Amino acid sequence: MLDGPSAVAEAEEICAFKRPYGCDARVVPFERAVEIEPALQQMHKDYAGAVYSEHDEVGNSQSFTAGLGDWLIANRDTEFQLDTTVRKILAGGGKLAAVETDKGTLRPDALVVCLGAWSDRLLHPLGIKTNIYPMRGYSVTLPSIETSNSVSITDLGSKTVFSRLGDQLRIAGFADFVGFRTGKDAERAQELLVTARKTAPAIADFSTSTTSEWGGFRPMTPNSQPLIGPSAIKGLHLNTGHGMLGWTLACASGHAVASGI
Repeated sequence: MLDGPSAVAEAEEICAFKRPYGCDARVVPFERAVEIEPALQQMHKDYAGAVYSEHDEVGNSQSFTAGLGDWLIANRDTEFQLDTTVRKILAGGGKLAAVETDKGTLRPDALVVCLGAWSDRLLHPLGIKTNIYPMRGYSVTLPSIETSNSVSITDLGSKTVFSRLGDQLRIAGFADFVGFRTGKDAERAQELLVTARKTAPAIADFSTSTTSEWGGFRPMTPNSQPLIGPSAIKGLHLNTGHGMLGWTLACASGHAVASGI
């Protein structure tokens, strides 16, 4: 959602820049936005317009990942080694040598590091500097109600996202630079609820006692661009640093990495 004329003008410029790359997004006046998503009428702000992406979709990343795992096992002779801690990546002569784990040493032909905010812990000893910082974000999930939105809504002013997931409404937001600390998660989740309720009081069942809260580390690079592709060490590839767009970019990132192996 766009708060005023300057925000509309900036959004128009960004949409025009993205359009040649296949991003189907356009700026619409607020009246048209309400026709697309009536729940906007319940939000307590005066908006000038909105950026609308007709072909955007919302899904459950956990269900997607579990389903993909089952498909890989059934169709691609894939083995998942769960409950295994990778201790060190070994390299020599500019080439990947081995991976040391708590359950033995592996000697793969190729390795992809996609450990999000924790990637640097394995890469830094090899001289690979990712400069990834664990920016912490939060979400709360509430039951949806009759006036909940069906189209995903992002309020730029409060940096809050409202996404419909079946009979639930997920609210995500905030960006905390607190290292790997998690001590204030409950407090921040409550602050997110307060912000969301102030912005859109009729978008979900805020009176419920079954709120689901989550906090996670978004792996941010200094320029917000992910690190995808081969590293300086032959056989070692990167797929990390996607910030809050990990699942959004997952399929394209995976395809790009696989193409270079």
